[in-house]
Amino acid sequence: MIKSEETTAADRTGTRISKCYLRNPDARTIKFEPLNADTFVFPYQHLIYASLGSADETEVLTVVFVSHEVTIRGRQLQSLLKVFQELAVESVCVIPARYSETHQESSATIEQIAIRSKEEPQGIET
Repeated sequence: MIKSEETTAADRTGTRISKCYLRNPDARTIKFEPLNADTFVFPYQHLIYASLGSADETEVLTVVFVSHEVTIRGRQLQSLLKVFQELAVESVCVIPARYSETHQESSATIEQIAIRSKEEPQGIET
């Protein structure tokens, strides 16, 4: 008999825990894919901090890099913050509204990603 260790989806490399983000403990960059906007890739070496707060009925996850600030609005973002804490986020994307209704209520849902250069007053929003 061959015995294997039980692993959860969160433990496997390149695992999509939620439809809106991909976990990879070996990731060296983070890709942000706003809806209808440019895709940005930032190196983990430029990550300064991430913080989770709330505004109205949504949660707001702010991810600050040396040159840019990324604001993620959605629901159930605690799991995404935890993966940022582990430096294991590979990519983050918006779930279009037409698909968010079929999304599980207990998993993270990203409604908007805004990327703002610290040198520019306005950012890119979706």
